Amino acid sequence: MKEKEYEAKLQALEDGHRQQLSELREMLTAQQRVTAKWKEECNVATQKMESRVTESRGELSREKRRIEELTKLLRDSRNKNIETETKLANYSRNLQVLEGKIMDSRLRNNIYPSQVMRELKTTKGLNLVEARKQQKRELEQNLRDSISAYRITGSESN
Repeated sequence: MKEKEYEAKLQALEDGHRQQLSELREMLTAQQRVTAKWKEECNVATQKMESRVTESRGELSREKRRIEELTKLLRDSRNKNIETETKLANYSRNLQVLEGKIMDSRLRNNIYPSQVMRELKTTKGLNLVEARKQQKRELEQNLRDSISAYRITGSESN
């Protein structure tokens, strides 16, 4: 009888061992599934982040190029403005010299100053000065429009 008891106990122990082994295998399988799921989620998150980083780098590069373009445009506009102002100053000086000469000539010929001014207004030199002033205003307006358009497109991309 002791032998049967031992066999029964041994059988019970073996059954318990098999059951525990089965439970451990199920737990291991579940743990492997969870680990695989987490690994996949990490891979997906990493891919998304890498994609965002790549997009951000591209956008940064585009913005840097745009800033360089606008800086060059601004520099060119300033240089053109300085050139135009220099020409305007030269034309103004030349115009003043010519006005003085015309005034002296007219005064020598006894012509009234109002007639001299009327003739000066029709002179090409005065029209040239006005044309340069208008060019300067247009150049400044174009620059303001470009900067404004950049600010609008910059704020829309954010």
